[in-house]
Amino acid sequence: MTAYIVRRVLIAVPTLWAITVLAFVLLSLAPGDAVDALVLSRGQGRTVLSGADLQSLKHQYGLDQPLPVRYVVWLEQVLRGNFGFRVADGYSVGALVADRLPRTLELMGAAMLIGLLVGLPLGTYSALRPYSIPDYVLTVCAFMGMSIPSFFAAIAALYIFAVWLHVLPVSGYVTPGRAASLSEELYHLILPAVVLSLEFVARFMR
Repeated sequence: MTAYIVRRVLIAVPTLWAITVLAFVLLSLAPGDAVDALVLSRGQGRTVLSGADLQSLKHQYGLDQPLPVRYVVWLEQVLRGNFGFRVADGYSVGALVADRLPRTLELMGAAMLIGLLVGLPLGTYSALRPYSIPDYVLTVCAFMGMSIPSFFAAIAALYIFAVWLHVLPVSGYVTPGRAASLSEELYHLILPAVVLSLEFVARFMR
């Protein structure tokens, strides 16, 4: 088991690095850069800046450096825990991630737990009754769960349960006007956790 975990970690490290390289290159190829976004977000889009002003800003943020140099600088800062700031308001990206990470882990943990509690029993039931009608039905449902994109399932679930039936909230984790509590948080967790668990259920069934 330890060897398997070590092997998976060793595979994950170069994979994650390759993803960062690809994302960095694609962002660099996109029209505009951080200086354009910074100027527009701070209300200076109405002011015509000279070429010297733009070059000064690019130099200040290191955008006049070659792409490999910019990537190495960015990676070094990330490894030090410096994720920079959000262009729109200058807020620390690290603080934003830290603020939202607990909720994200809570949501993914709930989705995986639902996937285990539902997917494993259904998969076992299907395996014990091969080529039966329940087996065919569950197999079709599993393939549908793996094929339907999460964002599409989320939109459909929002429309049905929040907009149409009004039985579940649209967003947030506390209803406006109500005090925060465990039951309130679980109530708001139902819809997103169930939607995200569909793929887990399908995979555990298969």
